[in-house]
Amino acid sequence: MQKTFIRQLALVIVLGMAFSGCCLVLYGIVSSVMQSTWPPLEKSARWISMVVTLLATIFTALLIYVPRNTRPPMVVSRYFTAPVVIIFGVCGLVYVAWTRALLSEHIVNGFAILGLSGALLRLFPVAEF
Repeated sequence: MQKTFIRQLALVIVLGMAFSGCCLVLYGIVSSVMQSTWPPLEKSARWISMVVTLLATIFTALLIYVPRNTRPPMVVSRYFTAPVVIIFGVCGLVYVAWTRALLSEHIVNGFAILGLSGALLRLFPVAEF
């Protein structure tokens, strides 16, 4: 019962992150084509983008610890990379919550790249490393 609830909750969270990403992309396309922005949404979009990017990266790093992995993580990922990403991601979220300040776009983009590259590395057969 509890495992089912956690899996369903994780699925809802991931789908919510995907939906927010789609909305941000659509807003970016519309604002680029129309060559105008909506200031209230522009301010919210930066916050949403930053928080969801950090959460998605932390979530991606946490997934290497799920027992039923189709591809086991590399040793360096399990003991170094994932813990570092999780710790820095949580520190970033705490900083944002504490100061109410936006993180640098470079930091947020760096987290996005980390999460994507980690997920992409999992697609390669282990024998290639």
